Amino acid sequence: MAIAHKRRRLKITDGVLTLLAPGLPELSCLLVEADDKGCLGRFSLQTLSPETGLAWRQALVPQRPVTARLECAEVPPFESDSFINHLMDRLTYTEIELDFGELPAEVKSVLARKAFSHAMNSFELPIKAPVPPSQKVPLSPAVEMAEVGPASSSQKTVIEPAPAFAQDSAPSAPQSPPPPPTTTPISAEMAAAADHDFLRSKRLGEVLIHMGHCTPEEIQQASRAANRTGEKLGRYLLRQGIITPRILCHALALQSGLPMTDVRDAEAPEDLINVFSITRMQELRFIPFDQARNFVCIAVADVLDRNVLRDLEDLCGRRIQMFLADEEMLVLRIDQILQQRNPRKHARYPLSVPVVYQFCNRMGQPLEETVYFVTSVNVSRGGLAVQGVPTALGTLADTRRQDLYTHAIIKTSPHEIEAICQIRWVRKGERRAGAQPRWSIGLMIVEITPENQARLDAICQ
Repeated sequence: MAIAHKRRRLKITDGVLTLLAPGLPELSCLLVEADDKGCLGRFSLQTLSPETGLAWRQALVPQRPVTARLECAEVPPFESDSFINHLMDRLTYTEIELDFGELPAEVKSVLARKAFSHAMNSFELPIKAPVPPSQKVPLSPAVEMAEVGPASSSQKTVIEPAPAFAQDSAPSAPQSPPPPPTTTPISAEMAAAADHDFLRSKRLGEVLIHMGHCTPEEIQQASRAANRTGEKLGRYLLRQGIITPRILCHALALQSGLPMTDVRDAEAPEDLINVFSITRMQELRFIPFDQARNFVCIAVADVLDRNVLRDLEDLCGRRIQMFLADEEMLVLRIDQILQQRNPRKHARYPLSVPVVYQFCNRMGQPLEETVYFVTSVNVSRGGLAVQGVPTALGTLADTRRQDLYTHAIIKTSPHEIEAICQIRWVRKGERRAGAQPRWSIGLMIVEITPENQARLDAICQ
């Protein structure tokens, strides 16, 4: 049976742990313990101004990177790009546990050696006290002979069974029943941890059933339908409106054990966008949102395959830490980055074919029941322009909103072309007598399968 040993760190006296984050003043902490893997510190935000304290509270999130500077008598001073492993609010202070990134070889060696020495010095074996002669249990003659020493060659050593205990002549007092076994109450944190471990590596459908968001019948029907369309189960459930992107993100986090993050205000570093490319970010549905010397943090809509992750690590030359994010918020943020970078203009080709579209959200869920039948004016590898009657979603200004999307189908022969498009511009045409005004709408493709992209490329030649 394997025995789990508690991690023992080097106890630090008069140590200082300083946390550094961009745009924030240094946060000084008491350094309590350290080894070559990480450290433990304590700090209080009550001594800071309300604005600074709030800013640090928002910056200190588990699994987020932070730069740590350690100063103590036990090891030379050093800085480390670290991850926040754990935060615990106590009565008068907050406890923070950090996992170090790459350490200087000298510092790592000293910490490892001193932590090991501390662990060995604090490890004690229980010493059994000698039993006084008066309390020794009398042994049978055969056992006493065996304890004294080996029998002579002329004697046979016989091990006799222990004699039965004689019943006392006096009646014994009635024995009281044994006390009931004591139980330790399970805290909410323990229950949540057990629940999380139970769901680790379960199928997504099982996780959603356990969370109470789907019934077994719904998962069974959705699985069959997703297999027919070639979709992932989560994407099918989203498209059908059975679950929300937030619920899917939470379920994937429980299934994989990865942390979650909010990308609504995430700023992707320009150098990482150039390294990974917008096309790859759209295809794999991820966005880089933070980086340090030794690692890059990316937000993903789904857990990336290990080989894909290794390819991304080769591109940036650093270790990658994945965080799960709400898929709709993630793809909206990628669309915003695409707009800000002014993507290359595609050549337009005149084409007049029927087009069917329906207003939807970014995930393709319809926003209304109305389906519009219009005609294309021109097409390109990146989108198309259509002309038709006004929409039922409101005024011209309402339709020009940048967060409106359409599920469009271009009725080409022999195969149709299907895509999710974002409205880029809307123009109102001249009104003819006795007829409705015609609107021209520019659509930029934001999501399309490789097969449909190949069909679109074929008609743009």
